[in-house]
Amino acid sequence: MSGAPSFYTDTPALDRLRLGDVIRGFAFASPQIEKPSPTPLTRYSIDLDYPDFQVVLTPCCSVGNGVLSLCPLIHINPRMLIVPHAVDDLSRLNRRMTFDQAVPAEQQKALEKEGVLARRRADWSLEGDYAWKEWFIYAPNTILPSYSPVHGSADTSYHAVDFRQVHHVACRQVSSPESVPTGIKFLELSIASRNDLRGKIVNYYGRVPVEDSALL
Repeated sequence: MSGAPSFYTDTPALDRLRLGDVIRGFAFASPQIEKPSPTPLTRYSIDLDYPDFQVVLTPCCSVGNGVLSLCPLIHINPRMLIVPHAVDDLSRLNRRMTFDQAVPAEQQKALEKEGVLARRRADWSLEGDYAWKEWFIYAPNTILPSYSPVHGSADTSYHAVDFRQVHHVACRQVSSPESVPTGIKFLELSIASRNDLRGKIVNYYGRVPVEDSALL
């Protein structure tokens, strides 16, 4: 199971589920409604998909009780390819970076013309911040299919999860981290990559809006 150096472990525990594992075999249901209703809906639809792969987003110690939090493994957004610091390695988007590393020079020029460059730069943490805060990148691997992120561009097998697509699945066979149905697990993150995933999820849910921070 080859991949980017140290991104995946070379010795995955196929009989155990951990945060960040790449698995398959679970459906992805997405209810669709026209607008929220204070009374029970009479008209709705449910899109049912069967992704090639999904990622476990249940913390390792919480896997069990017949419930898993999952997120489909999807194609990257082509605009990620212009992030200066990630040109050679998109998995750098999983870690904090400086404003100049995250924002292309042309985009900075546009922000300067709009008169907002200084404010955007000031809002960026001096210790570094995350670009593409809702996404976590998965490095290429022989198991993951290749595709062209932009028509006519070179193929890639970088994939990603978008935290906004997290869902849960009930499955009696997942009663503990060690209770894993045979043949569903394909990749396991290295300790460093799993820590990057944990950190980015914490940042995603831990962001404090301005109106709250003013009162805290």
